[in-house]
Amino acid sequence: MFPDKNKLPFIAQSEDERSEAVVLAFSGIWLKNLLDRRPSHIFRKTSPSTITPLVLVIYGGSPHKSFIGTARVESVTRQSVSKCLGLSRMENTLPEELELYAKGSDELSVYTVTDYQLFGIPIPAAEIQSKFSFHPPQNFLLPSRSALSWIQAEGMARTRSQR
Repeated sequence: MFPDKNKLPFIAQSEDERSEAVVLAFSGIWLKNLLDRRPSHIFRKTSPSTITPLVLVIYGGSPHKSFIGTARVESVTRQSVSKCLGLSRMENTLPEELELYAKGSDELSVYTVTDYQLFGIPIPAAEIQSKFSFHPPQNFLLPSRSALSWIQAEGMARTRSQR
């Protein structure tokens, strides 16, 4: 798909433009769990190999289709599925669902996160798509500095307006 020439690229087009963030999409039971429990470990089959992100941008997939908030990434490691299931059981964060998700995998990427900052009002995908050439991630996206800066500023403004 070709980027719209009238919009800024959401994904960094060069190493200089790349932020230190990763966008992950969550939907259904995974999003509810994230919002209700704010787990310290997030499990994925894939993760960036070119950077270790410092910021996790939370995108709520269907039916929300909006940016929900951010969290600070302390580390991203590869762990055996059995170790991941143990971490999931310790936090009581959907170990049965994780077991189904991990089926066929030997290892998963483990994002260790803290300091969740949930936006007072989520940012709809349509709003960011009016400014950036954005398409929701299948696995993850590495946003540009300008996209991350806009999301963080807009999210903070929406949170302040709710107080």
